[in-house]
Amino acid sequence: MVLPTLGFLELPPELIQQILCLLNPHDLLSCQLTCKDLYILIRESVVLQYHIGLRLAKAEDNPCSVAPLSEKLNDLRRSEDAWGTLEPRFSVSVPVLHNPSGIYDLTGGTYLLGNINKTKLHYLQLPTVDDSSNTLSWKAIKVDRSLIDLGLCVFEHDLIVIVTS
Repeated sequence: MVLPTLGFLELPPELIQQILCLLNPHDLLSCQLTCKDLYILIRESVVLQYHIGLRLAKAEDNPCSVAPLSEKLNDLRRSEDAWGTLEPRFSVSVPVLHNPSGIYDLTGGTYLLGNINKTKLHYLQLPTVDDSSNTLSWKAIKVDRSLIDLGLCVFEHDLIVIVTS
């Protein structure tokens, strides 16, 4: 019995998108030039455009974000435009109300800063969008021994490591 063959473009568009996501941007461009159907599919697919944008920006998708893919794509494009012209989309000034030490870290949008006495670790969640209604405020973790160093692993394990003496 001879089974009927199915051409690549006869597959469901969602399956074609998933297959094309395995290609790098250069190969996707080459694929786009092969026929009108692939050109339209790649050009109009938010999934593939986001995939291309992430690869070209050498960025990774934020697994914690619940934003729709179209919004993530627009944010990525605006961010890349801002980096291309070295003009940030917004800036925020936050006063440091304690006497800081040289112990600090920035990961996953969380900024940590020790105090000069090395007995507290102050932290702040930095904004990702311009939201003047959201007032930023420092929070603190009290340490019972002298703070030596710290490390963050926010996205991977939701973890802050504090090294004390």
